[in-house]
Amino acid sequence: MKTRRVRLGKYLTVKGKYLKPILSGEKITTIRRGIIVPSSENVYLRSNKRIVAELKVENVKYVRVEDLTTLDAIRDGFKSRSELLKNLKKCYPDLKNNEWVSIIEFRVVRKLINKDLPRRAESPAEIARLGLAYGIPSNEEERRILALTVVLEDPKEVAAKIGGLDKYPLIHKVLRKVKKELRKIGVLSE
Repeated sequence: MKTRRVRLGKYLTVKGKYLKPILSGEKITTIRRGIIVPSSENVYLRSNKRIVAELKVENVKYVRVEDLTTLDAIRDGFKSRSELLKNLKKCYPDLKNNEWVSIIEFRVVRKLINKDLPRRAESPAEIARLGLAYGIPSNEEERRILALTVVLEDPKEVAAKIGGLDKYPLIHKVLRKVKKELRKIGVLSE
């Protein structure tokens, strides 16, 4: 059997039932099937399509399922090794004892949980503010456009500021992209 190798992107997704133990510090690891290689030491914790916290990946350890210990189970929020194995089999029904798993150890850097439902962004300035807060812009130009939109509040004024009204389609494109990404991560509703 070939070992599954996956890069951990900027999101670590968990079921809702694990949020409280993670945010309280009771659960400080997650065990995933295969070899998981983090692409960054900071990731966002996502649950139910919403970002709820920023995590720092402290360590990643690779072990076979049969080598998981009671300590691994406790750090993962379970009372015993057998409870952990039962849960892993529920998540991965065909998981074999000789398969590799990754134990991703993390700590909560900051909580981003918003108790209400995803909201609607009513203005370009609000979309821009949320985009900056969630690190959506992919380059300096997009960051500048969003920052100016927060301050000036009117995309046409932003266009005039960065080179004329012919830049308005660019402003609109950046705001659309940010809104789409915010919906994708569950910050905004449809």
